[in-house]
Amino acid sequence: MITNNTISIFSKTIKEQKNKQQEASIWDDSVFEDIDTLKNDYSGKAGELFAKQLCEQHDLAHVYDEDIVNQEDGTYDITIKGKLIEIKTARVANTGNNWQHESLRDYGSDYFMFIDISPDSIYLSIFSSKFDFSKKHPVFGRTPHKRKGSDGIYKFDFGSKQHAVGIKNGLTLKIDKSTTDKEVKDFLDKRI
Repeated sequence: MITNNTISIFSKTIKEQKNKQQEASIWDDSVFEDIDTLKNDYSGKAGELFAKQLCEQHDLAHVYDEDIVNQEDGTYDITIKGKLIEIKTARVANTGNNWQHESLRDYGSDYFMFIDISPDSIYLSIFSSKFDFSKKHPVFGRTPHKRKGSDGIYKFDFGSKQHAVGIKNGLTLKIDKSTTDKEVKDFLDKRI
């Protein structure tokens, strides 16, 4: 009897916290509302498929095999125009303008594609992965953080400042309802 009561108490507490979390969510009524319900692997897969579909829509030569995790020739998710691209998908945190990109490698790709999602827009950043990870990125002004106990694996967080600098320097495109398909195509053609 005590076990059932204890389990019931905790179950009720979890439901109360879930309700509070949902009430505080910035994603309610967003066109991207469902991203907040996806676990990391699934939101990452959504980003990969988004990149693939952009390539198809804009006739960009690409190779994507969603079943291969690490290829023999590097660590990347897709090739576009012969370039190895590692894709990182992040959603903005409920408590600020911060997007976390996990498990970046300082080897095995030519470019990073960050797909940063906010409730009303996507920040698409494409930039060379060939920079010194121990120093601030030359454009974004932020240093990736090496993961403890890892060799060559980093975390690279972006905020609104990085997006603004990326837009100014042509490394980031803000995509919202007013962005045209031509603007997306032109950005992809220029960056890759």
